Amino acid sequence: MDIPLSNFGEKQAQLVAARLECERFTHIFSSDLSRASETARIIAEANKVSNTPIVMDKRLRERVC
Repeated sequence: MDIPLSNFGEKQAQLVAARLECERFTHIFSSDLSRASETARIIAEANKVSNTPIVMDKRLRERVC
């Protein structure tokens, strides 16, 4: 299911983004589902040293058995 990022999830993503703001990224990959792509966007936008596009790929979606 494609559920949005919760308020708590957004706060967690912002904390991760603050921790990774000076890490150099060569690639950023994300599931195309909204909460994963929103998390990737928050992290990418906070980064001060890389201007890397986010590659969305449906093959990175969670799988339920």
